[in-house]
Amino acid sequence: MSMQMTRFVVGYAKILDPELTAPQYLILQILSRAGQQNCSDLAEMLEVSLPAVTNLANKLAAKGLIERVIPESDRRNVLLCITEAGQEVEERMVQKYKEMTRELWEDFSEEETDLLLRAFEKMLVQFDPNEHAIC
Repeated sequence: MSMQMTRFVVGYAKILDPELTAPQYLILQILSRAGQQNCSDLAEMLEVSLPAVTNLANKLAAKGLIERVIPESDRRNVLLCITEAGQEVEERMVQKYKEMTRELWEDFSEEETDLLLRAFEKMLVQFDPNEHAIC
C-alpha cells in the first residue's frame, strides 16, 4: 500500500478509536508490517521530524502499545517494537475499517475495483512523482 493510501486509511483513526491519533496508528501499522524500526527510519517514513516521532513513541509506550528494544550489538541504537497489545489494537482498527467500508465496496466487481485502484495510484503519482505505483 502506498504511503498516501495508508494516510487516507488512517484518517479514520479518530472514528475507529478516539484514544489513538492517526499518526500513532500509522506507527503501529508500520511496526506491525515492517517489524522493529528505529526512530530515524520512522521519521523518514512518516516525513516528520525525529522529535515528533519520539513524542509519538513516548505516548504509544505509555499506553503499552510499543516498547523500546536496545540491541546488545549496538547499545546506542534504540528500536521500537509493537507489543502484543499494540498488535491487537492495530488488527482491531483494520477490522473496524473493513466493517465501516464494506458497503461502499460491495457493489463493485473485481475488475471495477482493480480499475479504480490503478486510477487512484496514477493520480497519486501525479501528486508525488517519487512515489511508486503498486499496480
